[in-house]
Amino acid sequence: MPNPSPVPVKGARYFKADLHIHSPASRDFEDKKASPEDFVKAALSKGLEIIAVTDHNSAEWVDQVRVAAKRTALRVFPGVEVSTPTCHILAIFDRDAPKSRLDDFLSGVGIASEKRGKEDAVSEPAEDVLTKIAKLGGIAIAAHANSTNGLLQGGTGQYRIKLYHMEELAALEFRKEKDVQEFTQGKISGYGPRACVQGSDAHSLATMGEPFTYLKMDGVSLRGLKQALLDYEVRIRFKWNAPPSAAHPRILRMTASQGFFGGSVFDFHPNLNCFIGGKGTGKSTVIEFMRYCFGDVSTIEDIQEDTNGKIATLLGQGGSIQAEYIDSDGELKIVYRDYQGWDTDRTVKDQSGNSTSILAPPAFFSQGELTRIASNPTTQLELIDRYIDLEEENSAEASAIETQRAVAARLQELSTQRRTILEELEDKETGLAATKESYRALEKTLTTPIFSEFPKWESENRYIDGFREGLAGVLSSFDEAVGAVDPKTHLPPKPDTDSPNFELLTFVDGLGDSLKDALAKAKEDFAAVIGQKLSDLEELVAEWKEKFAEKGQEHQRSVDELGELDLRRAQARLRSLRVRLDNLEEKKKRHDALETQIRKKFDERNELLVAINDARGRRYEKRATKAAHWEQLFRSKIRVQITRASDRRGYVEILKSLARGAKLRESELKLLADSLHPNSLVDRVLTENATQLAKSSGLRLENCQKLINTLQARELSELLELAVAPIHDFPEIGYEVEPGRYKALHELSVGGKGTVIISLALIEGQSPLIIDQPEEPLDTLAIHDQVVGTLRREKDDRQFIFTTHNPNVAVGGDAELSHILEASADRGSIKSSGGVDKEETNRLLLHHLEGGGVAFDLRAKKYVR
Repeated sequence: MPNPSPVPVKGARYFKADLHIHSPASRDFEDKKASPEDFVKAALSKGLEIIAVTDHNSAEWVDQVRVAAKRTALRVFPGVEVSTPTCHILAIFDRDAPKSRLDDFLSGVGIASEKRGKEDAVSEPAEDVLTKIAKLGGIAIAAHANSTNGLLQGGTGQYRIKLYHMEELAALEFRKEKDVQEFTQGKISGYGPRACVQGSDAHSLATMGEPFTYLKMDGVSLRGLKQALLDYEVRIRFKWNAPPSAAHPRILRMTASQGFFGGSVFDFHPNLNCFIGGKGTGKSTVIEFMRYCFGDVSTIEDIQEDTNGKIATLLGQGGSIQAEYIDSDGELKIVYRDYQGWDTDRTVKDQSGNSTSILAPPAFFSQGELTRIASNPTTQLELIDRYIDLEEENSAEASAIETQRAVAARLQELSTQRRTILEELEDKETGLAATKESYRALEKTLTTPIFSEFPKWESENRYIDGFREGLAGVLSSFDEAVGAVDPKTHLPPKPDTDSPNFELLTFVDGLGDSLKDALAKAKEDFAAVIGQKLSDLEELVAEWKEKFAEKGQEHQRSVDELGELDLRRAQARLRSLRVRLDNLEEKKKRHDALETQIRKKFDERNELLVAINDARGRRYEKRATKAAHWEQLFRSKIRVQITRASDRRGYVEILKSLARGAKLRESELKLLADSLHPNSLVDRVLTENATQLAKSSGLRLENCQKLINTLQARELSELLELAVAPIHDFPEIGYEVEPGRYKALHELSVGGKGTVIISLALIEGQSPLIIDQPEEPLDTLAIHDQVVGTLRREKDDRQFIFTTHNPNVAVGGDAELSHILEASADRGSIKSSGGVDKEETNRLLLHHLEGGGVAFDLRAKKYVR
């Protein structure tokens, strides 16, 4: 982004002027030894930029002062103060008129050479002098008109009035503010309003510029001076109403890097700027380039598309636009934006290259946009809003809505979590209630005495069976043990028969044999004992077994009731139920915590809804106050009223989208929207209060229930978004067609609508107002009454940039700077730039706005005035 260069003001501006100054050529001038250089220095020291050397009946010093002023900032008009029999008249000629021409003029009005420089010289009658000044292309001003030798003090009443009304008399000179005010406004009976100036009538260097006049012109020329006196209401100022220094926001310059206007530099005046040219010369393109650069986007879709199309075609890919802008804080800011195949943002930097922002952006209206606004209440409201500082309210509303959406998203998340948990908790088979019931029933069953007693019975059974088996085992072990005892294995063998004590030893051997018998007898006896014991046990067990069988049957019945194959599984199931129950109870706690969070979020949401409503209320109050102020400014000719929150079209559209499944008619939805604020509707849906909804809206109960069912099936975040549906204030604009009788804007003709809308666009504000053909929707009379009048009043305090084909706008509005455009097939350029007093610009204005001098003269001759 290139750095900006200083932007001098182009076009018409105010110059500090004194058109009545004497020199040593006048015999009563005090500083007779002053040189022409002293003369020029004295003028410059007073801040004068324009002087007219007007000695008494003499042009002696004209050339000397003109030469001395060369290469200085002082512009000199040659002139003379003519003493007529009735009054003194200032005759001022073109800047390059030589002294000889003025001498010839003096001779022509009867001032002989020997009388030059003398105040007592007397010319021809005043009317003849005025006529000859005009014929020579000069300007005649009645000197010190309300003083000695002034027009209003000389001559008879009717003659004085005749001179006063002569077209050849361009202005009257006064010293007093009161005289200027009365005669410019035509407050003196018998005398119409006339241009007035103040001049010093200085007869010394010290009194130059006391008083003086501010004259507006492009370049200092006789043409410019004539234009200033002709249009004195906007081109002449004085010390008490000095032109303000431009303090309002304004565009200084715009350049495009390539395309249709690549390389062209568009400079802008702080006041009224007009783009003039034939079709295809790019007038609208300049407006669209600026609009794109500042990032201003029309709310009308096809106008947006037209802007984008012009940028794409006439700037082109990779092209850029730069504007230099004085913002409301007085800072110069560089606005830059390039064009790519994707959307790019503007950049704004201060003179040091730091990023900044635009505080008071220009207001743009493309071709046809004003006409479209006249037919659209929404865009009418946006037009009103351009003149109100709604940043705080809009920001507060947007912030609250954005936060509300975040809250709604969180509520959606929390509600989803709660719903998921609730579905699990409320499951008929596995939910909290069912699990509690199953657990308690199983726990109760498992605590039945049979389950604690029967294991003991089983233990007893096992003991008895084991005892029986043990006795048998004892007998078997005894038999086995006894059977394993063979005395012979422990006794020595019987001695041989030849043993000396064979007989004795035979007895001993018989003892061993008896042991075998004893062992057999022991087995028999022990078996009898065991048998007896078993017999005794069977008698005891028979009774016990019967009881055990009964307990077993009781136990089996309880097991059957558990639905399990055995107690262990039942106990495992109980443990599983306990785990699930604990988990569900934790989820119940989570559910309760979610309920608390949801309630808090709904409380937070309600506070945000209050904040949104408050912001909208404050915005309405500002709009209503502005509307009332405008009515006063329009003197009730245009009535502007704001009805709060009555435009519910956006609300209806959202409702239609959300309520499709309810199959309600659009008329029913509109009735619903008119009856209930969106938040009230959402509350009734959330509470499922169909009865109250029917009562509030007038809809049938069954339709209200269908609507509630349909909306509840939506995501919660969608439903909550409905609560902040846009409900706009509604502008009601009327125009007084007869005293006390108004027509609504939509009832007016296209011209009537345009008159109202352009009046609203122009009525006030400081930001630049940029309109492509403001005259487009207006009839000719309205252009002059509404547009031109407003421009002439307001342009000192606001920048206007228009394209126009209408002479009333550029010439009647007295544009300080007009750019006359021309173009080839693919490239546009500036042919001329300047104020209406600049010769080339004036000629081109006549050509483009009037069809040329011949056409203009013919029309002028045909009109009866």
